[in-house]
Amino acid sequence: MLHSFYKFFKPDHSLLATRADIRERIAEIMAIATGVYFMSGAFFSVSYEFRILPLVEIVLGFISFVLYLFVPAMEHVIFGHLYTALMTGYVFSVLYLDDYNMLFVLFLLPLLTMPSFILIGKKAGIIWSIIIELLLLVTIALDHFGIAHTHFKSHLLATFGAGIAVLSLIWFWVVDEREFLDERLDYAHKNSKLLFKEVHHRTKNNMQVIISLLESQLLRSQDPSYKRLFQTYIDRIKTMSYVHENLYRTGTSSRDRIDMRKYLGEVLSNLQHLTQHTIISDIDPIKMSLKHAMSIGLIVNEGVSNAIEHAYDAGRERIDVALKHLGRDCILEIRDYGRGFNHHKEFNSLGLRLIKDLSNSLPHGRMSFMSDNGMRIQVIFDCPHA
Repeated sequence: MLHSFYKFFKPDHSLLATRADIRERIAEIMAIATGVYFMSGAFFSVSYEFRILPLVEIVLGFISFVLYLFVPAMEHVIFGHLYTALMTGYVFSVLYLDDYNMLFVLFLLPLLTMPSFILIGKKAGIIWSIIIELLLLVTIALDHFGIAHTHFKSHLLATFGAGIAVLSLIWFWVVDEREFLDERLDYAHKNSKLLFKEVHHRTKNNMQVIISLLESQLLRSQDPSYKRLFQTYIDRIKTMSYVHENLYRTGTSSRDRIDMRKYLGEVLSNLQHLTQHTIISDIDPIKMSLKHAMSIGLIVNEGVSNAIEHAYDAGRERIDVALKHLGRDCILEIRDYGRGFNHHKEFNSLGLRLIKDLSNSLPHGRMSFMSDNGMRIQVIFDCPHA
């Protein structure tokens, strides 16, 4: 029970909660609360020495707990019908049985249609309203002709029947307005996704134009130092463009989180085409924001590019890249098994400063270099919601 209330009131920062999730939480709370009510009612009914009512409440309480257990696997429409039928059967049975709390039963009577409107929809709510009104008419008729007497006068039940009709009409207007707003919200959400997709598509295309211009200059250049410089810029721009390409393909907005395993896989695949060394990756299934994902991608690009260029003299060696999620921290590690830090003269300029700056842009980012049997770059940063 506490778990259901915790899930219901717990704020959801993932933006993944849907109307189905909300309905499931409401259904769980309704089922467990109803089960507790019936079981406690059975206890008091026994204390009042009622005979039949405790059995009815125990059976209905057991059914309520069974419904609670099967809520996750059950369609909300089916649950709504079963729950409304359960409560309707209870209220109408109590009209004929001795009960210690008749006034509370009268309070429940006008609210019988509420679960059907909330969990199923306005059409089902109207159908259940008609069913309950017909049952009430049958009850009044049976009492009027002396076939089966209730604990309440016919005119009082007729008044509650009118109240049910009014409340059903109010619920119908409320649900109709909610469905209208839901449709407008869905339409706006689809439009925003299309706009974000177009933005990412155009950004990716603009970056591709820049990459093409740099590649044309790379082909024309004869100086090896300029070739390396152009290739470095091309790799950096490609690393940034992969984020936008990923968001464009998935049709998500920049508010959504980037799948780091997929994104870094694309970055490393591009770098693998530039070297004979083997790049081995170990990436946890982590999702990050657009800003942090791009910083991580650029750090990986700089670190691996440095290892490709400076770590080894010849042969086919390995470069390890790992991104692990440990508690509230994420640890990025780029490692080679070459000459070590002291030989990385070129890396001690722009590449090193870029990695330091990008590490500082991450939440509580800390960077360290280690030169034990090669070069190891380690970046630790906070990622509690990865």
